[in-house]
Amino acid sequence: MLQNILVVGLGGFLGAIVRYGFSMVIPKQGLSTFPFSTLLVNLIGCLLIGLIFGFIAKQNLFNEKLFLFLTIGFCGSFTTFSTFSLDGFHLLSQGKWLSVLFYISISTIGGLFLVYLGHSLTKG
Repeated sequence: MLQNILVVGLGGFLGAIVRYGFSMVIPKQGLSTFPFSTLLVNLIGCLLIGLIFGFIAKQNLFNEKLFLFLTIGFCGSFTTFSTFSLDGFHLLSQGKWLSVLFYISISTIGGLFLVYLGHSLTKG
């Protein structure tokens, strides 16, 4: 149990660092108030978790610690659903109804599609 907690924690530590790197490369402020950085990270994270899941299943390489490290730890920390929700709230509070609908739609539909794509790409 303690090993699993440490594995998830290490994955989360690394995922958070990579997420922070994205926020430095694609800042939220600038010409647009649209949260491109959060959208991009969430979509990449969905593709990544689909690839991980598909690869582990295809190769029959299930290892609990590796799975916990990559999915719950790294991907769970890298993707930013709570930030997604906060960004959506900010758009709503600014009265940007179309932007929030677009943001939510692309994030959820795009995310589901990219999980499917990532998983499908591993079936080769």
